[in-house]
Amino acid sequence: MLIWLCYLPIMLLADEKKDSAETQRLTVRGYVKYMQQAFFVKQIEQLQTSNLIHNRINMQYEINKHVYVRTDLRNRIFYGEMIRQTPGYATMLENPNDYTDMTRVWYNKDAVILHTVIDRAYLNYRTNKLEVSIGRQRINWGINTVWTPNDIFNTYNFFDFDYEERPGSDGIRIQYTPGGFSAVEVAYKAGRNKEEHMAAMLYRMNKWNYDFQLLGGLLNTDAVVGAGWAGNIRNAGFKGETTLLKPVMNTENYRTWDILSTLSADYVFKNGWYGSVAFLYNSAGANRLNSIEGFYTTRLTLRNLMPFTYSWCLLVNKSFTPVFGANAAAIYSATSNAFIAVPSLTYSIADNWDLLLTGQLFFAEQNRQYTTLGNSLFLRVKAAF
Repeated sequence: MLIWLCYLPIMLLADEKKDSAETQRLTVRGYVKYMQQAFFVKQIEQLQTSNLIHNRINMQYEINKHVYVRTDLRNRIFYGEMIRQTPGYATMLENPNDYTDMTRVWYNKDAVILHTVIDRAYLNYRTNKLEVSIGRQRINWGINTVWTPNDIFNTYNFFDFDYEERPGSDGIRIQYTPGGFSAVEVAYKAGRNKEEHMAAMLYRMNKWNYDFQLLGGLLNTDAVVGAGWAGNIRNAGFKGETTLLKPVMNTENYRTWDILSTLSADYVFKNGWYGSVAFLYNSAGANRLNSIEGFYTTRLTLRNLMPFTYSWCLLVNKSFTPVFGANAAAIYSATSNAFIAVPSLTYSIADNWDLLLTGQLFFAEQNRQYTTLGNSLFLRVKAAF
């Protein structure tokens, strides 16, 4: 029922006789993707495959100059032997941030899953200084590119590259910009019980040509405080985020503050190469890597942002022609000498048609031997409209 209610403004509009000006108040965009994944550990002859057909529709209707309604819909068809061999695959697609059920599994049989979810459905009101959003939305407080400890409402997985829009939250967000370069935000995410509510405040300001932010609040069962900045050292970008978590509702947990902190620097070279290096410290990180399953979880939290205590990431990319580019990420942790390589090639077939070839290759030391833990290769074609 909730899925159809989100379409109500669109259906009402379709029933009316509209002039051209009114038609322009409604925008509909989206894309269709096809992606194939091949996974193997050591012997490529034992690879497993899966396929994904992914359609997204983004709809926004401007009620007036101050108010608009937005509804974004994902339709996905998963099929292949990896689906068959992964018990409970459909339940892995659920977003723990969802308070209202806007998900429907239309079919789940014979290694085929038809899945629909509305991941944006909110009403927005804005003036020169005030903006209020109510509903399912993305509350993005992160600053960095790879790891974002300040993104407490919508933590996202770096390895889920096919979800550019990132997950959202069911809640309320109020943004107030009094003037100058300062701003105040208050956000609340509804929970099904008292251990799942989130509420926090963020303050932004600009000083010494740097953007600073401070935040604090309640994240599920944890008190949370954090800070971040973004600026430049000469011609290089310099960013950082720190978030501290302290359990306050679990009387059996007497841990002190858990700390997640990241630093990053990036630079654009004269020949067109772009490079970035990032570091993440996670005091709740593990001292051993046992499997790669945690890297593909959709139930990511701040404490498992990365499974290691210390992580490094190097990013490089280059556009060789207007239609062809390459980029690569290399992640390393001294924990089990873990190394993850993520190479990618992109090619623009035509206007609004893109081709992506990428891989995620995992290596680590186990039983005193350096070995591969798993390799995934992805081929994706995307057509936008």
